[in-house]
Amino acid sequence: MRRVLFILVFCLLVTGCVSQKQNNVTPRATNCSYSKVEVYFYYSPYCPHCERVLPYINELREKYRDVKWIYCNVSGNVSKACYKYAYYIVGTPTVVVHYGNVTLSLVGERDVMGLEKVIKSLACCER
Repeated sequence: MRRVLFILVFCLLVTGCVSQKQNNVTPRATNCSYSKVEVYFYYSPYCPHCERVLPYINELREKYRDVKWIYCNVSGNVSKACYKYAYYIVGTPTVVVHYGNVTLSLVGERDVMGLEKVIKSLACCER
């Protein structure tokens, strides 16, 4: 059910960006506001799935330096900032992406590997 809801929200966001571009609005790549995107990465150092997605997350962190990245180790001392979206965690790895009034949760290795598309779709839609 969550996956269907995520896909529906994602499609609506992408469709909104495409329809704005077709209406002779400035191309969305120039309207990207990555500094307003927050990414919370909930992981465990003992999780094999987390180990596989960690290089991808680190690569995105280098590529999107304006994005606010928060790493939350659920097996250790959790910082206060990590509690903000802790109710989205149903397993590890979990990534919570927040932009404006939109919050999306990506749970599991397969979903987390689509994080870059989510970041782009949220940051590049005109608000």
